[in-house]
Amino acid sequence: MTARDALRDALKKEFGPAARSRGYRGSAPTWRKTTERGDVAIVNVQSSAYSTSSHVRCIVNMAVVPEPAQRWLASRPYSKPRQVHYSEGIYQDRLRPTGTDDLVEVWWDVYDTASAGVAIADMLSQLHAHAWDRLDTLLSQDALLSAAIAGDLGFLKRRNGNEFSFAKAQALLLMDAGPSDALNAALESLRRSAIPPSRAYAESFEEWVHHQAAAAITGR
Repeated sequence: MTARDALRDALKKEFGPAARSRGYRGSAPTWRKTTERGDVAIVNVQSSAYSTSSHVRCIVNMAVVPEPAQRWLASRPYSKPRQVHYSEGIYQDRLRPTGTDDLVEVWWDVYDTASAGVAIADMLSQLHAHAWDRLDTLLSQDALLSAAIAGDLGFLKRRNGNEFSFAKAQALLLMDAGPSDALNAALESLRRSAIPPSRAYAESFEEWVHHQAAAAITGR
């Protein structure tokens, strides 16, 4: 059995049932949990492009993509109907092997059936300790907005200079309540933090958000 086969079997037999017990659906390597409102939490086991038949490196990606973010993506000219991807999450983060430094990109190593079992067991342990409940919490748009205001969206930290992304996230999560001072402040922050290559995008986004906020009040 190759390392890829061993990982695939362990994901099917161990990871999949654990994800389904938490309300996720899907199959290797991606599982999704969707609320009635349309917000989606995603857990994905990514294998390195440099893996071989005898050695697979893998890591766990996590994301939350609220429905307003999906609506914005669907409005874009290049958008195509498809399942939402974890890279589109407002919140994104990764899990790494137990005992490794968060500042260092360390992946799980799979060589055979035994090492695949060890890797999956550790992934599930990490999910139980650090992720399942966090993802459930962030499936609430109010909680996700609070995280954005606090400056912590997983990978993205406001202290690291990602104001554009935080302003965009706050605008998306505020617009369905209609026009407000908080929404205007988020859009003003978006304009201030938009560097030249992203200014046209920011202008298009702001126009769309204003339309969505107005529609939320009129019911259209």
